[in-house]
Amino acid sequence: MPLGEHLHKAGTIDDVQLSAARRRATDTGQGLDVTLVELGFVDEEQVALALADLAGCPFVRLSEVEIDRELVRAIPSRLLHQKRILPLVGKGIAESPALGQ
Repeated sequence: MPLGEHLHKAGTIDDVQLSAARRRATDTGQGLDVTLVELGFVDEEQVALALADLAGCPFVRLSEVEIDRELVRAIPSRLLHQKRILPLVGKGIAESPALGQ
């Protein structure tokens, strides 16, 4: 499901906002996510939560977890950058890497 439809179905944005954001995104060539934030219809965290939900990934606030520095050093930096992962330690996520967009 596309991001806009997901946010609409969740009740985060309404029909008018979704239509306006789609038009502006098409006119500017920007992604719908950026456009929705710029228009003030959603904030960045709402977009991140929706994207995580769509991807089937947990949403993690980095301020609430600790980066496992030993594990970061043990994984080749090329792999960390290529796969865009960051090993984290936190309640319920010790086995889950954070994934970049």
